[in-house]
Amino acid sequence: MKTKKVYTFLMAGVIGMSALTGCGINKDEVVATYKGGKAKLGEANFIARYNQLTKGSLYKQQAAGDIWNMDLTGNGTTMADSEIERSLEEYHEMLTMQAHQKEKGVELTKDEKAKIAEASKKFIKDNKKDALEEMTATESVVNEYLTLCTIKEKMYNEIVKDADDKVSDADANMSSYTAIKIDTLQKYDPQTGQKSIYTDAERNKINETAQKISDEISNGADMKTTAEKYGYTTTESSYAKDDENLDAAVKKELNSLNEGQVSKLIKTQAASYIVRLDKKVDEKATATHRTQIIQTRKQQLYSKILKKWQKKDNWKVKKSAMKKISFKNDLSKKQTKKN
Repeated sequence: MKTKKVYTFLMAGVIGMSALTGCGINKDEVVATYKGGKAKLGEANFIARYNQLTKGSLYKQQAAGDIWNMDLTGNGTTMADSEIERSLEEYHEMLTMQAHQKEKGVELTKDEKAKIAEASKKFIKDNKKDALEEMTATESVVNEYLTLCTIKEKMYNEIVKDADDKVSDADANMSSYTAIKIDTLQKYDPQTGQKSIYTDAERNKINETAQKISDEISNGADMKTTAEKYGYTTTESSYAKDDENLDAAVKKELNSLNEGQVSKLIKTQAASYIVRLDKKVDEKATATHRTQIIQTRKQQLYSKILKKWQKKDNWKVKKSAMKKISFKNDLSKKQTKKN
């Protein structure tokens, strides 16, 4: 999470229910210990409840019901349990970065400290007392959270400076193509959302249609018009040489084509394809892919350093304290009255 975004959200100050019972958490209780320090329950609870608030609003746009009590994995773990655990890992990560900031010469500037102090005061001022108690959100807790966020961001930037940012043209290259995909193994019923296997008779008929489409396009018919004529569509996409999502047979055929050339019918186990190579080098997609490769290298380097440091910090979670963090009350409901 970028610090700038944290500032923006905290200063918005639209959180909390109008009548919370309060979680009764002792913010000074230790939730975890590590070499050289202790993690406080107040900060851990704040991070978890802040994530409950921000992510809960997003989840509610995607699904109805009590999101946090859902067990989406089927292993007996609720969404709340998973998020609380992830939040504690996030806290651990930030504390790790703080513990090693001198190694990278990272310090907060006077301006950053001033912005953090301003955002912390505004957050406390703009939100209800009961909601703040629920989040264990004192000015010092919020200040500490924003401080850790800022250190983490600056540490990330310092660590990834050592990542390899050189990507060969061959590795970065993205080729663009247009495809018609004709499923030959199973069909999808949009009304029931169910899939079923085609019968041999259905499959034979589909294969005949696929061959007709291929023959017509080979004889000069427009690819898009022909696909629609038989109830199919064309899709435009791009691929790299290491693309694992594209069927190997399709990729092999694309690699053999010249720009503008259309393939014969490509048969795979689950579908038949007709593809046209549009550009051997799609400059826009290639530039994006190059950036993605570099970003992946940076994240991998950061994760490697983080793992190395955490392996030696003797982090131990106090489960009895962690269990006191609860998503029972919904912080994503808007306030209905003023203090």
